[in-house]
Amino acid sequence: MPLTEREFDIVNFIEQWWLSKGGIPSGAKAEELGLCKEKFYQEFIERVDVRKNLLARGITFKQNELLTEQQLTTANTVLDLTDNRSLKKKLADLRVPTQLYESWLRDPAFNNYLRERAENILGDNVHTAHLALLDRVKNGDTGAIKFYYEITGRYVPNRGDSVDVAGLLMRVIEIIQRHVTNNDEVAAIADDLLTLASGVGVGTRRELTVSAESI
Repeated sequence: MPLTEREFDIVNFIEQWWLSKGGIPSGAKAEELGLCKEKFYQEFIERVDVRKNLLARGITFKQNELLTEQQLTTANTVLDLTDNRSLKKKLADLRVPTQLYESWLRDPAFNNYLRERAENILGDNVHTAHLALLDRVKNGDTGAIKFYYEITGRYVPNRGDSVDVAGLLMRVIEIIQRHVTNNDEVAAIADDLLTLASGVGVGTRRELTVSAESI
């Protein structure tokens, strides 16, 4: 038997509550809003046809963490990093309406599964990020070199206890000048050091050169 207009209003109210607040609203709230008596509401949401209608909207009453086969397939497809399709395309190919997917996101079991799997995938692929960074460093990407120095603690900008790399560089040049007597060699070494330092953002080439000349 099709739902009556009043019953559709109650179902719509449940969906609105589910999407905005999460969970199923109480019978007391339904009665407070003048939709129906609390006793009628409790009996209404137990009806098989009502449960099917709500399930089609992504609203579940399950008391455990088990996902439906459709939810599990959808979640795993969304989280597949090797699949370059957009989220919209993935859902369309799975024949899952975006509205249904958004409703599932309010399902604690579905949402928790997505979050936990995403966190695991992130941890499992840290090595990929590290290898990509090292590859950029080997290719001379100055931004990557600067970031590498930061995450390894060799250079941390805007931190009071960070190493004064520019000052340390000047001391290195000073030591080289004391032990290397060939002025051309000293100049060549200093030039390479200044180029490296300016490339990773320790300072501009001009600022470092002025500092070095003052030694």
